Amino acid sequence: MKKIFYLITAMLLIGAANAQEPAPRGANMNYTRLDSKDAKKGGKATVEKIKDFNYHKTASEATNQEYIALHTTDDYISWENDRVRINGMTIRFTLPDNESGESTGRKSALDIFINDQKVTTVNIDSRWAWQYFIMNESMPQIDITDMPMMRFDEVHFRLPKYLSKGDKITIRKSTNDGLDCGIDFIEIEEIPPVRPQSKYSVSVRDFGAVGDGIHDDMPAFRAAIDYAVKNHRSVYVPMGDYALDSLLCLFEDGIVLQGAGMWYTNLYFTNNGIMKGGICANASRIQLSGFYINGINTLRQERNGDYRDYKAIWGNFGEDSHISDIWSEHFECGIWIAGYYPPIKAPTQRLTVSNVRLRNHYADGVNFAEGTSNSIFENGNIRNCGDDGIASWSQTHKTNQCNTHNIFRNSTVELGWRAGGIGMFGGSGHEIYNCEVREMLMSAGIRFTADFPGCALDSVKPMRVWNCTVYKCGTTEDLFHDRLGAIDIHGGARYPLTNIQFENIDIIDSQTDAVQLWGGDVNRISFKNINIRKVGKGYKFKKKMPKSYAIATHNDGSATFENTTIKGAKKFNKKQKTFNLKLNEE
Repeated sequence: MKKIFYLITAMLLIGAANAQEPAPRGANMNYTRLDSKDAKKGGKATVEKIKDFNYHKTASEATNQEYIALHTTDDYISWENDRVRINGMTIRFTLPDNESGESTGRKSALDIFINDQKVTTVNIDSRWAWQYFIMNESMPQIDITDMPMMRFDEVHFRLPKYLSKGDKITIRKSTNDGLDCGIDFIEIEEIPPVRPQSKYSVSVRDFGAVGDGIHDDMPAFRAAIDYAVKNHRSVYVPMGDYALDSLLCLFEDGIVLQGAGMWYTNLYFTNNGIMKGGICANASRIQLSGFYINGINTLRQERNGDYRDYKAIWGNFGEDSHISDIWSEHFECGIWIAGYYPPIKAPTQRLTVSNVRLRNHYADGVNFAEGTSNSIFENGNIRNCGDDGIASWSQTHKTNQCNTHNIFRNSTVELGWRAGGIGMFGGSGHEIYNCEVREMLMSAGIRFTADFPGCALDSVKPMRVWNCTVYKCGTTEDLFHDRLGAIDIHGGARYPLTNIQFENIDIIDSQTDAVQLWGGDVNRISFKNINIRKVGKGYKFKKKMPKSYAIATHNDGSATFENTTIKGAKKFNKKQKTFNLKLNEE
């Protein structure tokens, strides 16, 4: 049995400018992953597996491109627990969609056994999954098409008792309902204790909140927040399931909203109207911590193309705000930092986001936008999102101020199904380090593009990416029939892509080119200590496919590669006369 921790020890030294010790890559999460490929199966359970990333196959979205399908109650999948104390479990599953579409989904259930004794039954539902696309359209379609994405979802739950080391975990279908249930993996962990209420706080229960998942608790939340602001208190949300029927607005400075922990305090937004769900801020010194956030939403946009503005956490967080220990699912975006609505204030400064799980969202995991600067995103796990997992977009719709010096570090982006794992769009001086991007479908691993309007890159303050791993990324064909590299630098007419620095990067098993530079006006791109291992692992959608290379250049530009190791790949495509490429191998 193989344990996967999202803490991968780097084998390369960070460059001398970066202070200097080898650092772990990816998010340091509390769970251990148990993959289906390492499980035992029984009955007539089947292994569903493909060798590439054929997006027509459900397995293309699974870890290692394989999962185990349970067909009847006789089928099972099991693992042995090798951790000392476990009482929390997450299951990543796939279940068929409803043939009628319209986000109705199908329901089923799984029985959980410990040492062959049933301990609980878990309900699963595919209503939040299954987004449908057509070529040359970037947005999901409301109607069912032959190009589905987001075929997996997750369910997490507390076990009724602790597991000990050596205990056997078994999952079976609860009923013979004719629905195949696919299991990609489980994650098991010891859940931290409940966070107690501070003596300087008021509880939403004191203002009438019920926390039963049925009654609308929004009036109680609003009353508690208003009282806390006037009396200089924080707001505590105890263990419970809180149904909220509208957008939760935090428009006063200094609001502190504290839950009992992401495994205990659940916020569920029940109103499916445009801009009727999520937490929206337009103030400074906001603190959010200790919640699981979910909602009724199943869409990125309306049938007429309008955005839903249905984000888990969004808005302008002013100065010196903190977001931590948040788990969110099934929103348009997980976290989107930008102030779009009046009163328009100066952009967010010095925001810190840490220890978050942003999963199963229909667009970005996190995006620092609209002038957000000097802010940090750290120790995040972003999974199964339908646009860039981590992004900084220096748009200027409202403030005409550029994003400057944002830091994205110690995070993992995995199993996304559009755009890129990490995407940077304009701005200056951003740093990305100690991150990993894994197994992206129809998308790049790390990308810089000039596709979107806003500020150009800064020719003086570089964008820097170092000590990162990019595994099984890039695509032979995205929604616009474009090939994307695992690292993809795409210039264009809006502004030059210049002054980008990569150092100590491992690019492994790329679906296409490990590094692609294209689109024109791409200059002063530097790569140092780059390790490239194997390319061309992607979906071959026609008989004669273009070859994949370690480095592919197109159009005009310039780039240097210093101390580069290439194995299992041809060095570069036919050299472009207008592209100045310098390669110095190890």
